Amino acid sequence: MTIFIISVLGIIIYYRIKLKWKEEEGERELERVILDSRISKLRLENLRSQMNPHFIFNSLGAIQDYVMKNEKYLASDYLVKFSRLIRMYLNHSRVNVILLKEELSSLEIYISLEQLRFENKFKVHFLVDKNINKDQIEVPPLFIQPFVENAIKHGLVHKKDRGNLWITIEENINKVLIITIKDDGVGRKKSSEINKKRKGHKSFAVNATQERVSLYKKEKLFDISVDFTDKVDENNNATGTIVTLKIKRI
Repeated sequence: MTIFIISVLGIIIYYRIKLKWKEEEGERELERVILDSRISKLRLENLRSQMNPHFIFNSLGAIQDYVMKNEKYLASDYLVKFSRLIRMYLNHSRVNVILLKEELSSLEIYISLEQLRFENKFKVHFLVDKNINKDQIEVPPLFIQPFVENAIKHGLVHKKDRGNLWITIEENINKVLIITIKDDGVGRKKSSEINKKRKGHKSFAVNATQERVSLYKKEKLFDISVDFTDKVDENNNATGTIVTLKIKRI
């Protein structure tokens, strides 16, 4: 009788453990689905931030302006680059990881379009460490460009004279990719004051980026940090902004 009771208890315990395992597997799968859904949503939000109506309308306006001035070469050049950029954004929005070469390619096209639109109001200094293998290093897609866009739209465009944009990419001994985006624009404080006066202005969503950083870490894809530094001169006057991105593949 004792053996029978022990056997029954053993079977009950076995099935309860098995049921618990299934419940835990189900919870893990549900959590995975939720995380994938949130990352997809954030990718689309980032895509929308890059393909915002202002950027599209301004680009189409620039093309129209070239056509009206009968500058056919500039209109054609701008249209080709614009089409390539939109195609890249759409392709990159479908994945979680791309090569650094692909990210930089779309970034260079975006910058060249902005230089055309703002009539070379700023000069670009692109410095990539020659030891970096752009065909092997992986980065999150659609991640660098919004910070560059901030530097241009909120720093350099408001400057009276011609500005400078420095983009430096290097890798340290711990395989951490360090991307520095520096401008000599009006600074974040002045830019904020200007933008408050502009109706309908909507700046880049830093909170969405922070959430995306958190999700990439939770998904064990990338460990990312974002730091902002306000540049000032000896009289404490703003002289631009530095953004430092540190990205490590997990």
